[in-house]
Amino acid sequence: MKKYIYFFLTCFLILSLSEAFCQSISGVINSYYAATGVNIAANSITLTDVTGLSTGDRVLIIQMKGASYDNSNTASYGNVTSIGNAGNYEFNTICSISGNDIILQQTLLNTYSAALTDKLQVIKVPQYTNPTVTSNLTCAPWNNSTGTGGVLVLEATGTLTLNDTITVKAMGFKGGAYFNFAAPTYSCGLTSYSGFVTTLPPSGDNHGAQKGEGIGEFTAAGTYARGKQINGGGGGNNHNSGGAGGSNYAAGGVGGIRTVSGLSCYGANAGVAGIALSAYGYSTGANRIFLGGGGGAGHGNNNQGTAGGDGGGIIIIRANAIDGNGFPIIADGRNFYPAPSYSEGTPGALSDAGGGGGGAGTIILDVTNVISATNASARGGNGSNASWGDNNCFGPGGGGGGGAIWISAATMYPLLSTNVSGGNNGVRGPSCTYPSCDGTSGGAAPGSNGAVLYNYVAPINTIDFCAATLPVTQNVLKGNYSNEAVALTWNNPEKYYTSFIIERSNDYHFMPIGQVHNSENLQFIDKEPYQGKNLYRLQMIDKDGKVRYSNIIEIYTQFVNLTSKVYPNPTQDNITIECYSQNGEPIQIQIFDMLGKTTQSTEIHTVQSGKNTWNIPTQDWIQGVYYLQIIQGKTKLIHKIVKL
Repeated sequence: MKKYIYFFLTCFLILSLSEAFCQSISGVINSYYAATGVNIAANSITLTDVTGLSTGDRVLIIQMKGASYDNSNTASYGNVTSIGNAGNYEFNTICSISGNDIILQQTLLNTYSAALTDKLQVIKVPQYTNPTVTSNLTCAPWNNSTGTGGVLVLEATGTLTLNDTITVKAMGFKGGAYFNFAAPTYSCGLTSYSGFVTTLPPSGDNHGAQKGEGIGEFTAAGTYARGKQINGGGGGNNHNSGGAGGSNYAAGGVGGIRTVSGLSCYGANAGVAGIALSAYGYSTGANRIFLGGGGGAGHGNNNQGTAGGDGGGIIIIRANAIDGNGFPIIADGRNFYPAPSYSEGTPGALSDAGGGGGGAGTIILDVTNVISATNASARGGNGSNASWGDNNCFGPGGGGGGGAIWISAATMYPLLSTNVSGGNNGVRGPSCTYPSCDGTSGGAAPGSNGAVLYNYVAPINTIDFCAATLPVTQNVLKGNYSNEAVALTWNNPEKYYTSFIIERSNDYHFMPIGQVHNSENLQFIDKEPYQGKNLYRLQMIDKDGKVRYSNIIEIYTQFVNLTSKVYPNPTQDNITIECYSQNGEPIQIQIFDMLGKTTQSTEIHTVQSGKNTWNIPTQDWIQGVYYLQIIQGKTKLIHKIVKL
């Protein structure tokens, strides 16, 4: 019940017309587009489809793969030989669309490659004011076939309120799929296959389980056996050795071996752990981010082993503040992905080996503050247990490596707790015929701990491509406010431009509100302007389809009602109240604590028509949440205030 009362207070009592209404968000809010080409000269990206995209849309460009690696059948298999463009990303805005090409407003900051193996995608970034998460907020899971998904990203000018969980757990790179090697038959001999890479179908006894997915694409002949796939954990080798954990910022853990029982069935070559990617990104100089790598599968021949866990996805939140309400933000790797007959949380593999845990994902919080308690978790997944209820000593899975939590502040937000620990390795079950195996790991290791990072800066270029590449023209746009509407007029020297898209904003996030062609009168009437400040500009399209933006003008409308804003919020020393009033009627300011008790009440008689500003000291307030009510006549406005 508390959850719904709080939602009412935050979304329906904040009535200020200068602040947008609350927006309820849940499920998948992003749209994903696979890229097939990049044209640096044209500052454009070619997509497989542009349905749902429009001029002015905010987008995230991110390359999911593209690293090169050693593919020799040695211990070096899966080592990075070139990071390529993997992990590069940036924010941008679409300034025009031509066919399946999107032309970007700002010059591309990074380099990208759009080969099929590089998995470059463009993600539409929704824009909010004060959004509220009303049920689980997530992303589309990573899909290697389409090269899309795995990322949740949003921008908000105000506060993001959590009334439920944000999670991209196990939405990253896929764990190695379980394969049962019962056919063709093979001998269970005195040696264990020691190779690092194989393909299917297996040849004789030389085979191993599937590797987890990483930032380098699989080769046709290299998806199986114990070698790592960069940050994807290696699969356990024949016979019944465990898969390794995937990784991200930190390395995963190695898989466990099968201990020999009797005179046969050796399994001495478990999966090799995914490597740490901290050296390739997560810094100001190398601002790259990655999905969590998949865990390697355990080797099986009795159809009772487990696959590797999927890695965690990526969360990017850019907002003024986060109001957590105790709900978590999660980018964990998945615990071993079970065989079809199991569910997550069951003991693990029986008469086969266990898979490795998924590597954790990445969480970026580009916010000024966290104003109520929340936990951010980028934890590696646990490796699978093995020999559970069986009579032998099979190999457990290694733990997934910890991820990265990267915040824009220089120090930790006081109300944010974090977890970047590596996942636990699996162990052998208590029902072995061989008591010496009970509770042992067979060498399986936990994943290493990730890191909490500070001073994040979003990759956004400031160089305007659309304006810089087109001829310079004079300031063309003019406007005035009359009769509750804004009239815009402009000129078109030498009829250079063929059409104009009119855009409006009150915070420099422009949205189209109309279009005028050159054959028509060069004017536009905005009959529903914002109350207070309105920003207008023209998107001007020439005969070749190129785009230039006009000058930006500010138009202030008459205040037909009381509006207000309060800042800074959260506050430490004092708050400033700005009220815009149509008349000089007295204004009453009341402050209540969370229990509804009035802590302060003031009536102001010196109210001017237009802008009024008052300061209220808060040094003596106890830390917590307060509500500030502004009353003028029959109008009441309420603001939630957080005192630090």
